[in-house]
Amino acid sequence: SGTSRLGEAAPSGTLEPLVRSHVALIDGHRTHCWMGGAGPTLLLLHGGLGDAELHWRPIWEQLARHTRVVAPDLPGFGQSEPLRRADWHGLLGWLEALLDTHQREPDASAGAVGNAPGVALVGNSFGGALARMFAARHPERCSQLLLVNGGMIPEMSARTRRWMASPWLAPMYALMRWSSYTGPMMRRMIPTRSVRTPEFVRSARAEGHAFVDMMRLMFSNDPPVAPFPQVATHILWGCEDGFTPPEVALKLADALSCAAPIWFSAAGHMPQLDIPDQFAGELIALTMPARSGRSAPERSHEATR
Repeated sequence: SGTSRLGEAAPSGTLEPLVRSHVALIDGHRTHCWMGGAGPTLLLLHGGLGDAELHWRPIWEQLARHTRVVAPDLPGFGQSEPLRRADWHGLLGWLEALLDTHQREPDASAGAVGNAPGVALVGNSFGGALARMFAARHPERCSQLLLVNGGMIPEMSARTRRWMASPWLAPMYALMRWSSYTGPMMRRMIPTRSVRTPEFVRSARAEGHAFVDMMRLMFSNDPPVAPFPQVATHILWGCEDGFTPPEVALKLADALSCAAPIWFSAAGHMPQLDIPDQFAGELIALTMPARSGRSAPERSHEATR
């Protein structure tokens, strides 16, 4: 995994948030990460619609009251540098190095994190695909896998993947970048109007090039391992997602032979933004039932389908 060094950037403002900004140097790549809390590690992997802060800020303080939160900007997003090797091997190696770095950091209440059980991986959209691949490659490092409106791995022939990597398809990827941030697409993905502020759209659009790079990676590179992780897996899905509708969740649950999806009826592609308190409560119940006070995960947000 190489050598990693971790340095903290002091938070701004007068409040003392639990989750703070950190910078890690991973195999020579500057990686920005939000970290805080104590206890078992919950690793939050964002999707292509912005960086870690845009995806997870509404829930990470609530989560950090119960667990140790780690939310990195994926390579090329936010304040993280892009990888020199932009393929599945490079991305999974980066994630492994990030965990190695984090596990050497002391936990103020529970001793060395490295002595704790594997991390619980939470991935939204493309972050779900990355979490799924990592759990398949390193099941010994994962306690649970939680896929949030994502986790699909495109099945393509080697010939098709080579074609998808062709420079002739640059206009197609440019169109993908443009279309992903239009008003109609935003409404399809995020039903809550108050979330879709001009500032939110600008922040999401600023990550457009990184998003396209991730899509190109997923379409044009063969997965290094069979994407069927041997870890406890949960699928959490916003029913109002017009980008990856509920039918996708059902197919994913069937492919992974896991329990039926947990439905959120008033949420879209990023349910943590539409219903942050409910979504965070469900994550806590699934990953830390003893701390949540619930003996088994309730399904109060489940839609009848």
